[in-house]
Amino acid sequence: MLGDRGRCPQCGAPVGFAPEYAWYPAATATPGSPAAAAARAMRSWRRTRTGLLLSGLGLALLWIPWVLSLGALFLSLGSTFLFLGARAAGRRHFHAVLVAFLALAAGGVLIGAVLAAFVLEAMDAAYRNLRMEDLRPIAGVLVWGTLPGTLAIAAAVALQVQFLLPRRRRWFPTGLLILLALTAGAATWLSGGELEGLGPALVRMDPVLDLMNRLSLYRALEAPAYVGFAALYVSLYLAPEVRARALGLPSAPGA
Repeated sequence: MLGDRGRCPQCGAPVGFAPEYAWYPAATATPGSPAAAAARAMRSWRRTRTGLLLSGLGLALLWIPWVLSLGALFLSLGSTFLFLGARAAGRRHFHAVLVAFLALAAGGVLIGAVLAAFVLEAMDAAYRNLRMEDLRPIAGVLVWGTLPGTLAIAAAVALQVQFLLPRRRRWFPTGLLILLALTAGAATWLSGGELEGLGPALVRMDPVLDLMNRLSLYRALEAPAYVGFAALYVSLYLAPEVRARALGLPSAPGA
């Protein structure tokens, strides 16, 4: 007999047999309580942490021509998670991530538009039996038109982690951004020389793909900056003190 012991208000089980987890603080938290706020903050931080890892993987691949699209996918997914969890680390971080998200989208759209314009022009040239030298104007757009998009993405990558770092280390993303801008400019300038080599061969798939591969190889100059950003993102993913500073929570393994 239960007598007047009643039932648990949380789970409805008889009090004498209420499961242990019914008294866990998260189960008794009410909306607006400190426990509920801490739970929301922890969920946001987990999203941020997932975003740091995915973005780090993307940045490690983004400069390699043959897996560039995979790197872009990881970076896109990572930035989405960073955006969803941005409120965890305060207003300045949220605003920085918001601007970064917009800059990343703008850079990706610009690069995609320039690439699509080149491919469509090359297809039309092949249909009309034009020569590779006739592609020099649109190839120039491909070479130089992607530079602003690359710089927008680089700025976004730096902004996303700027306010997760302590003040004494906030120069690091800025330094990597400057390095990436310089190496991207150098790669663009050097790859422009490939346009002079476009000769009288007819526009066909093989020579067009060969040109695009040669142009992408110059992006290897950007490797130090991208690898540096990747290392920075992964180090923030692994650092429990970043979470503690951002959320005012104690560090815990695996949190």
